[in-house]
Amino acid sequence: MFASEFIASAILNFVVFALNDVKAIARGMTVVQPILMFFVVYGTGSCFGFQTGCALNLARDFGMYKC
Repeated sequence: MFASEFIASAILNFVVFALNDVKAIARGMTVVQPILMFFVVYGTGSCFGFQTGCALNLARDFGMYKC
């Protein structure tokens, strides 16, 4: 389960940083950026969420917030 969460979080972080890289994206890419983010979160949740319930929130996983 740790490997599944690690891979899902790594994919999510990589895609978020890739979509926010100003030098690497095209001009028209900012219009479809939210749609691509939806598909990435939905896809990682669908593919990796069967074991751990799609816990892609790293702050919740590591307890970095106070209730």
